[in-house]
Amino acid sequence: MSSWRRLHATVRAGRGLFAPRRPERGAERGAAAWSRSLSTGSPLRNDFFKDLETQLAAMRKKASDALPGGSWTPLQEKPDLAPERADIVIVGGGVVGWSVAYWLKQKERVRGGVKVIVVEKDLTVTSAWAGYYDYNTFDQNGIIGMHPLVNNMYFATGFSGHGLQHSPAVGRSVAELILDGNFTTLNLSRLGFQRVLAREPRLERNIV
Repeated sequence: MSSWRRLHATVRAGRGLFAPRRPERGAERGAAAWSRSLSTGSPLRNDFFKDLETQLAAMRKKASDALPGGSWTPLQEKPDLAPERADIVIVGGGVVGWSVAYWLKQKERVRGGVKVIVVEKDLTVTSAWAGYYDYNTFDQNGIIGMHPLVNNMYFATGFSGHGLQHSPAVGRSVAELILDGNFTTLNLSRLGFQRVLAREPRLERNIV
């Protein structure tokens, strides 16, 4: 904060501006002005504008470092985690100079830097959705049928992401298995849980 000081001054005023005091002995009678030495009763801030200019200079320095061409870069925050993959695609915009795409582009100028392709830089994400990816690590294929050890438990899972395509046929087959005790429309017994116990995978070679 600014320093404080006590101000001493002499105030002079013409007739009529202030109520004049009787001149002290030795002063000229009928003088057009009177004078009196005074001292402020409360401290005044010193160099207020100088402090304000210092703060503004610091703000300008911070802003200039964050803009393109400045000295700041997010890669300096984690130098051991710089991008290593080529053909990176950045989707989305942001504040000029603070976009990740800008700084990755700067890396192209460095020998051994990454190659960046920026697309739809002005695109803004308004909503997003995330869900579990059902995945069968055994053979990337579905598991359909009864549990071999637990009664009244049925499998219809493990389709590795493309179960939506299979759902009409799988739903009908499981319904037949529950109602009739066996598959009647499509024989899906090869996709039963028994193959997992027997260690006999049936690899999904088309869509994983």
